[in-house]
Amino acid sequence: MSLPFRAGAFDVVLLLSALEFVPDPAGAHADAQRVACSDGRVIAVIPRRLWWADRLFEFLAGVNPEADFNGGRERVQVALADVEAPPPERELRPRWLPPAAAPYELVVIDRARQELVAS
Repeated sequence: MSLPFRAGAFDVVLLLSALEFVPDPAGAHADAQRVACSDGRVIAVIPRRLWWADRLFEFLAGVNPEADFNGGRERVQVALADVEAPPPERELRPRWLPPAAAPYELVVIDRARQELVAS
């Protein structure tokens, strides 16, 4: 939850399918923003909740994906909704899939845009 790096240490911080597994995704995301430099970016790749994909996963693996995520996908959405202005850029991934089939979302927070709006 607390990264062992100084504030502004990185140009880019990548959170690849990690936020949904931590108990406090808002805190983890805030710390990722802390270690990103003022003109850097925080990029998160998060899973989307797709009913058909959840059922297929459960059928193939014999495990309900919500048991793995323990409500984490919902916690991540709530945490990202609270990001200060401007809102993060969001894109479904992979791009070539229709929205109903894209299993991931790419969320980009541009720290320079945040600083501009804050001033």
